[in-house]
Amino acid sequence: MVCGTVTGAAELLHLSQPTISGTIANLEHQLGFDLFIRDKGRLTPTPEANNFYVAALQTLDSMDRTVEVAQEIRDGQAGHLTIATYPGIALHFMPRLLGEFLDGRAGVRVKLLSRSSSVIRGWFPAHRFDLGVSELPVDNTALDVETFSFECVCVMNPQHALAREPFLTPTILDGVPFVALFREHATYHQLAVTFSEAKANWNVTLETEYFETACASAAAGVGIALIDPITALSRPEGEIAVRRFKPTIRYEIGILVPRDQPPSRLTLQFMGLLRDRLAPFTV
Repeated sequence: MVCGTVTGAAELLHLSQPTISGTIANLEHQLGFDLFIRDKGRLTPTPEANNFYVAALQTLDSMDRTVEVAQEIRDGQAGHLTIATYPGIALHFMPRLLGEFLDGRAGVRVKLLSRSSSVIRGWFPAHRFDLGVSELPVDNTALDVETFSFECVCVMNPQHALAREPFLTPTILDGVPFVALFREHATYHQLAVTFSEAKANWNVTLETEYFETACASAAAGVGIALIDPITALSRPEGEIAVRRFKPTIRYEIGILVPRDQPPSRLTLQFMGLLRDRLAPFTV
């Protein structure tokens, strides 16, 4: 799944190519379905393989966590924190925050996982991590959720004709190429309703999965994007123009912790820092 070829997999695992091929064949026989389409030495995953891969990753993550706990018990180390965040803040915001948090904490080890919000919410019953940061809404009675609400902003290439405007509205953006997130995202419905009520043409020319991709696309001149303020402020100075959008489009995230398990002191310390750094963005 990672390498795309038997040769690459063999080199990665330090095994022979026949061993890799035989292992795949045995696994397909046990599962009762094909995992790959074989074509000139390349392995193209089947849809069934992609579904199975998600479950396999979860199992491997669980095994890794079990090994880590055993090592901590053996070595007498208590300073371990596992954090799962949605990709939007895993690229820039969270690494900077962890750099600040780990300064002076030489004995602390942090594991940062980047997964979709739906995956993060599904992991909690199994206690796969100490703290999660997920897009809302969350419908899980096993979680305690601390909510943070942001006002989304419009971003565009600094040379865009609308960069001279002090703020943007659906009327101003009538027919202007727009970069939107997928229809499943919370901001999509809000924007659709807002443009409809203003009787303006919401000209979506590109749909993408993450704010980060939407922001990069806007910077490249594909169109104007509406993103969260954390992503907007993480871009290098001068790469994008940022403008308010009226009426306000809300975007909410939550800090998630298991309800039936008290957080460790390390988790509480990190939550305090995270809360402080998110506060300037909230409304």
